[in-house]
Amino acid sequence: MRRLLLLLIPFLFIVTCSEPVADTFGNIAGTVTDSRSHSPLAGVSIKLSPIGNSQVTGNNGTFQFDNLDVQEYTLSFSKHGYHSHEEKVSVKPGLSSTIQVSLEPMASITGLVLDANTQSLLSGVSVKLSPGGSSLITGNDGTFRFDNLDPQEYALTFTRTGYVSKEERITVRSGQTSTIQVMMTESSVNIPTLMMKNPSNLTKTSVRLHASLTSTGGAQVTQHGFCYGMNHNPTTLDNISSLGIASNVGDYSADISGLSAGTTYYVRAYAQNSAGIAYSDEITITTLSEGNGGDNGGSNGDDNGGDNGGNNDDVDNTDSIAVSGGLKLYYTFDNGDCIDATEYENDGVPVNNPSYITDTSNGSGKAIFLKGDKGQYINIVGNLFSGLRNYSMSFWIKDFSGGSIISGITSGQWSADQWPKLIINSNNRFSFDALGHWYEDTETFFSSYSYSEIQSSGWHHIVLSYIDNSGDAIEGVAYFYVDGTLVDNQSVYWGDPTGVTKVQIGGNGNGTFPVSTSMKIDNVRIYNKGLTKDEVIQIYNSEK
Repeated sequence: MRRLLLLLIPFLFIVTCSEPVADTFGNIAGTVTDSRSHSPLAGVSIKLSPIGNSQVTGNNGTFQFDNLDVQEYTLSFSKHGYHSHEEKVSVKPGLSSTIQVSLEPMASITGLVLDANTQSLLSGVSVKLSPGGSSLITGNDGTFRFDNLDPQEYALTFTRTGYVSKEERITVRSGQTSTIQVMMTESSVNIPTLMMKNPSNLTKTSVRLHASLTSTGGAQVTQHGFCYGMNHNPTTLDNISSLGIASNVGDYSADISGLSAGTTYYVRAYAQNSAGIAYSDEITITTLSEGNGGDNGGSNGDDNGGDNGGNNDDVDNTDSIAVSGGLKLYYTFDNGDCIDATEYENDGVPVNNPSYITDTSNGSGKAIFLKGDKGQYINIVGNLFSGLRNYSMSFWIKDFSGGSIISGITSGQWSADQWPKLIINSNNRFSFDALGHWYEDTETFFSSYSYSEIQSSGWHHIVLSYIDNSGDAIEGVAYFYVDGTLVDNQSVYWGDPTGVTKVQIGGNGNGTFPVSTSMKIDNVRIYNKGLTKDEVIQIYNSEK
C-alpha cells in the first residue's frame, strides 16, 4: 500500500497544476425584483449578449452566469406584463459582478358595460383601444380588460348593433389598473359607415383628403368630415375639418392647410348620426419636406392635377417590367409607398401605419412590413377582378403568420362573402378560394405543400395562377408556384367577383379571420390573366 501511494502522489500533483487558473474568468450574478412591490420576480427571461446564453429566474428572482470571458456584456430582461430592460456589465478576471434589476410593471384597463335603461350586463359590445388598435368583445358578464399597456391616455370606442356608440378617454399609470364603467343606450339606427380614399394635392403644408360615406345608418348624418393629428386613430377631439350635414351617401373631399412640412399625420374620415360617431380606417400622409420642390398630385380621379415635381423617379413604366402584359397592379414599395407602377393607378392606402423596411427580396429598394397585432394592411379601393375568369397573384413573402394574404372584399360581412382570396390556413397550408366557400370547411387547400417549409427561411416567391378553361362551366384550376417551381394545383369552383368593392393585402379579410396576418411582403403583382410557367420563371428571375 505504501508503495502504491508513492506512485500516486506525483500524478495528483500534475493534475492539480494543469487546471485553468480561476482568475482568467469572471461571472455575473443578480436579482430581479418588481419595481413597485420590491418582491423577487420569478420567470424573468434573461439573455446574455454577445454569446447568446439565457436563463429564467426562479422563485427567489436570482440568476448567475459563470465562467465568462473578460469583456463587456449586455443583459436583456423580459417578462410578460413588464417593460423590457437592458443592462451593460463588464466582467473582470476572478471577480463576480453583481447587479440588481427592477422591472416596471405595465398598466391595465378593466371595465364593465351596462345597458343604460335596464342596468343589465351588456355582452357582444366591441371595445376598441386607441392608440394601439387592440379590440375585444365583452362576454356575458359585460366585462373587458386590456393588459400590458404603456402609461398614457387612451381612447376607448364602444359599439354594438342597436346601441348608440360611445367613446371614453382614460389615463393609465405605470403598474396600475384603471377601471371604467360604461352605460350604453339603445338606438333604432346604426352608426354610419365610411371609407377613406387616396389623398391628392399634397404639398409642404396642405393636402386634399377624399372619403366615401357608404351608409347613413338609417338616420340623417348631422356631421361629417375628417379628423387628423400626429397620433394614431385621431378622433373629433383632435383636429377636424367639418363639412356639416350629409344628406346622402357618396364621395366627399376637403382641403386641409396649416400643416407642418416633412411631418407625418394620421387621418380618418368621420360621420355622426343619432346612433353615434363612426370612423373610417386610418391612413397616413407625410407632407413634403422643405427641400422638396414639387407638389404631389395624388391619384384620386379628377384631382390628379398636381405636378409631382419632387419625385421624378417614383416608379418605373410598365415597359421596363418583366411580364408586363396583363399586369393590373404592381407595388414595388421601393419609394416607401403603395403607388401602382402600372397605368391603371390602383394605388393602395396603408392602414394603421405599417413600416417600410430595407430587408427586401433582392437586397435593394424597400419592402413593407405588415404587423398583425397592430391590424396593419393595405387597402385598395375598386374591383381589380371585375369580369375576370382568369387572374394571377405574384409576390415575395417572409416571416409570415396565418391569415389573409390577398382578399377581394365584397359588401358581405362573413368569410363566405369574400373572394377571390389567397390565405394561409390553420391546416399548415396555403389556400385559394375563387367562389366564397367557408374558410375551414370547403376551401381549396394546396395539400401537397406545407407553408412551414418556408415560413421563417428568408424571402420566397409565391405565384397563384387561376385559369378557367372550362367554357361555360364554373370550375377552373389554381396553379401554385414557389420560387419558380410548380408545387401543386387544385380544381377550384369559380364565382363571378363583380361584387368586390375593394382589395386588401394583409389584414383579417373583413372579418374572415380572428386575427390579422403578419408578414413582410414585396413586389406585389396582380394580373388579369393566368400566368404560364415560363412567365412565372421570368418574374422570379427578374426579382430575385
